[in-house]
Amino acid sequence: MATKKDNENKDNLLQMIFDHIWYSIFPKERIGTISQEELEEVFPCLPERIDYELPKKINKEGIYIPIGKTFKGKEIVLDLKSNPHTVVTGVTGAGKSVCIKEIITTLMKNYSSKDIEFYFIDFKIVELSLFKRCTDYVKSYVTEIEEAKDLLADLMEECKMRYRLFDELEVTNVWDYNKLVPKEKQLKRQIIVIEEFVEFTQDRKKIAMALLRRFSSLARASGQYLIVTGQRFDNTVIDLVLRNNLSNRIVFQMSDEANSKLLLGVSGAEKINVKGRCYVKVNADMKECQSYYISDKQVKEYIKPYIKPKSKNKPTNEQTINDNNKTSKNGHERARTISNDNNIIDLSFIDNL
Repeated sequence: MATKKDNENKDNLLQMIFDHIWYSIFPKERIGTISQEELEEVFPCLPERIDYELPKKINKEGIYIPIGKTFKGKEIVLDLKSNPHTVVTGVTGAGKSVCIKEIITTLMKNYSSKDIEFYFIDFKIVELSLFKRCTDYVKSYVTEIEEAKDLLADLMEECKMRYRLFDELEVTNVWDYNKLVPKEKQLKRQIIVIEEFVEFTQDRKKIAMALLRRFSSLARASGQYLIVTGQRFDNTVIDLVLRNNLSNRIVFQMSDEANSKLLLGVSGAEKINVKGRCYVKVNADMKECQSYYISDKQVKEYIKPYIKPKSKNKPTNEQTINDNNKTSKNGHERARTISNDNNIIDLSFIDNL
């Protein structure tokens, strides 16, 4: 049993360690007059808002998306080449919609429409409408579940076609393929944004979910990248296969501890009380950050050069935008065929790439 003297010696040792650390940070003559700036340097805290500024393009192979800044101003940047699929989640008003607009704006400004293109599934109708007239970039904009199934079926066909091309040149991904073909034959990176993923559960036949699950598994190397948003991603909304394929996770305030644990593996997101504050987890690496804030006014200014004027002679609804994409006379039937594992064209060669 420890004696009183032993406890005193332990206390003295702890005090000596504390004093050593403290005095190494602050000179003795400053004790009692420590400034707020010095305290924040040693014990940093995140600002409650970081206004968006257009980041410089990273001149390395990849598709880079700055999300925000962590303690001491360190920037968090996602690379879709390394981790192609992303989920952005949080309760209403937490900051996920602003984050999506920041991501799309950055991609449009930093990458040419000759290199990337967007496919929007906007079940909320208004969230992505700011971008739908940027038709050099936006190849499809749909708002209904049946349209979404047709679009996913087309994207699956594109995915299979790309892998056949890779097989012919004996390469394993879009980046290596583009290095071997003339510029006019290079494949664009396709970014598919799904706003309010939970609407997929309204498809009673579960065709859309089956398509999306297969697409997320196959498209990792094809240059087709998913960005999915929603308020919750529990087992009633998303299956384990799809959730595991969403390796970039941007988690704003969650409604409860269980939803935080599902995407982060730990609790904590339910305690966030600052708008725009989030945890960013890429595989096993997790950091807390303040995401960039961009207003709708800023978005409009940045994308103004890409917006096509409304035509008086042509309708400007979602179907017109879809005309830029590949179409099918029987999209629903094709969607049902692709969702049936037994009817899918053999893709076993992908395992050997």
